[in-house]
Amino acid sequence: MPRYKFISVSSSVKFGYDKMQSGYNIMPILRGYKRMFNLIRNLFFLVTIFSIAACSSSRQPKPSQNSNNHQETQDNEQNPSVGGWAPVFLTYMDESQLNEIAEELNSGRIKRIVISYPTKMESLAESAHDYLLQKTNVDIPLKSIELKDTDQVKYNLTQIILTLYFN
Repeated sequence: MPRYKFISVSSSVKFGYDKMQSGYNIMPILRGYKRMFNLIRNLFFLVTIFSIAACSSSRQPKPSQNSNNHQETQDNEQNPSVGGWAPVFLTYMDESQLNEIAEELNSGRIKRIVISYPTKMESLAESAHDYLLQKTNVDIPLKSIELKDTDQVKYNLTQIILTLYFN
């Protein structure tokens, strides 16, 4: 039988583990709630600590400016690129940006390019296509897209989209 401290309020009433005089004892129930509260508080504390630790460890330090190409080559061998894609939006013929894209395509970093355009921007799309074809000699597909504005969606129909796919 568990031992509890008995507190006398009067000579006839005792609080504690005495079912005859006080009915059901609520002290073990209150202790159970206190334990449950402490467990939840400790669990919340641990989750918070692990979350902070996970967020702080996911940041990688920036490489210094003095790093040489050998270190970059080792990093690339250890962490091979996964690939992906990125859109480039052109509203006018930007030769400097197209030159950068052509250099990356010739170096092999960009695997392929697809040019998408609204029908009214066909001349800009063909100009960008011809410019890149002249610089790279790579077949670049052109895709005309038909977009219609709705009440909920408004499209910017004054630009072309160059979708770049990476290795």
